[in-house]
Amino acid sequence: MLSSKERENLHLALLAYLEVQGFDKTKNAFRDCAGVTKKTDRSHRKIIAENWRAIVKLRRKITTLEEKNKQLKEDIDNFGVVKEDSDPLPKKPARYCFSKQSNVITCVKFHPKYPSVASSSEDASIVIYNADSGAVEQQLRGHQDAVNCIAWHPKKNMIASCSADMSIKFWDIDDGKCTKTVTGHDHNVSCVVFAQDGKFLLSCSRDKTIKKTDTVTGACKATIKGHKDWVRYLAVSPDKKHFASCSTDQLIKIWTIRKGECEITIGGEDVEGAHSDVIETLCYTNFAADQIIIKHLLKDDVKAEEKKLFQERKQLYADLEKTDPGGAFLISGGRDKKINIYSSNTGKIVFTINGAHDNWVRGLCMHPTGKYFLSCSDDKSIKVWNLEKGGSLENKMDTCHELFVTSIDWCSSMDFLASGGVDNKVNVWNCKP
Repeated sequence: MLSSKERENLHLALLAYLEVQGFDKTKNAFRDCAGVTKKTDRSHRKIIAENWRAIVKLRRKITTLEEKNKQLKEDIDNFGVVKEDSDPLPKKPARYCFSKQSNVITCVKFHPKYPSVASSSEDASIVIYNADSGAVEQQLRGHQDAVNCIAWHPKKNMIASCSADMSIKFWDIDDGKCTKTVTGHDHNVSCVVFAQDGKFLLSCSRDKTIKKTDTVTGACKATIKGHKDWVRYLAVSPDKKHFASCSTDQLIKIWTIRKGECEITIGGEDVEGAHSDVIETLCYTNFAADQIIIKHLLKDDVKAEEKKLFQERKQLYADLEKTDPGGAFLISGGRDKKINIYSSNTGKIVFTINGAHDNWVRGLCMHPTGKYFLSCSDDKSIKVWNLEKGGSLENKMDTCHELFVTSIDWCSSMDFLASGGVDNKVNVWNCKP
């Protein structure tokens, strides 16, 4: 069934698993019995874990499809037609409520491929949970102060974290160990995000700067200056060429990743509709959302202009299969309880939701269909906004946490939403229709 190369890799993977688990007698007996002469390395440790996750994921998909097929057959028998599926949206009660950390949850982020959600806390820890099974997968400790933000590497099983201790750490999730600690910021580090397929890490700080760090060497490649106050959050565009930053100075800036040049500055006291308080969070739209916003939110000359720019962008990336042409718009949330949507091409405000929440807007994320975006707030709620229906409120979940909701993230591999709060808890919400 297996080629000699595949058999050799399987044997090495089994040996690596036994080695990690401490089953030395079994490992030695298996090595002798299988006649394995090569030594295992770190890559072999990942094979069984990654394939096991893939199998579990496929089993879940099969079960879901079988249930869906059964329902469709019932609909045809009962009604003679197939009922249209509804979109996956979060609903109460929470699937899981995790309380392994002893202080405020500052950030929640899902793995790009698996339903693993990492949470950072002011207790200086990072905990990784399986949002499907409810199991605790990993606990990481090493920072000396609050961990403010975490980011998953887009291709490796790695996490970057930043802290009020002014350091950035890189973690190998397979080993649960810190592989590198980077210092360079002169104050509290607020946010980290990977750029250019994980080649670089962008970080921002209360020292008013943004730094671009080589993820392999840990060397600082650039220190980017432009904001006049604490830089609070960063977001990378889907085309991987730009990133946006927001600050206590009430401004948003869009930069090139390659050279760190500021192309657009958004906001200011003289700009109508701009944020009038600290901007807390940012989120780029995806390709599907770009089309919906142009069709349903924009009017007249603005619509014509954005439609033209969208077509040019679509054509630019037509031959680049790995590049998402999305990101024509940028969404922001702030302490003024407002949510703004901007053109990332011109920097103009194209849509505003005044009084989106009853308190600070703390987190934003896109829905995979592009029809919706989600927001969370210090008013303890999570809201879903419908872009196809003119940016109207589609769904509201009150009292999602006992105290402020600080962060939300959507799982790309399964229909889950995660949220973190000041109540020291991480909640996972089932979003299946």
